[in-house]
Amino acid sequence: MLGPFPLPRFAPQQEYQATAITAVPFALVLGYALAVIAGLIRANRHRMRAVLRPNLGRVLGAIVLMLITPLVVVNWLPWIIGMLAPFVIGQWRLAVLLPMLLLLGVPALAWYPVSCLIVSGVKRKLWRLMLFALMFWASYSALVLVQGVQSFNL
Repeated sequence: MLGPFPLPRFAPQQEYQATAITAVPFALVLGYALAVIAGLIRANRHRMRAVLRPNLGRVLGAIVLMLITPLVVVNWLPWIIGMLAPFVIGQWRLAVLLPMLLLLGVPALAWYPVSCLIVSGVKRKLWRLMLFALMFWASYSALVLVQGVQSFNL
């Protein structure tokens, strides 16, 4: 305490950790996304070389999925890579830029096969958009299940 005013606490506190009952909706969303991916793999299993061949739509899909991948959930709001990247890229030091490129590259490589399956396996653009949104909510659900929700109390 500094004088009559208490000092603000800036340390994150674990506000919510999923219990068995509250984890069910998050697990259902994650399971549905994994089932969709498994279904797309099964539907395209004989033409995987053609599915994974890069073209503009598949690469852009992987970049979009990379940019909307949440890193952490704070106060139930996802902190996505696309929102945080401009703040870090503004600092052009090599010590900051290399980890940022890794931070951008690893999710892009991880999402590339999923993007290829969605773009080549689903012909209707509205369904593609809905599947990309499902992948965002699945990664959000996985973060809530694994890490919980952080909160900052000022």
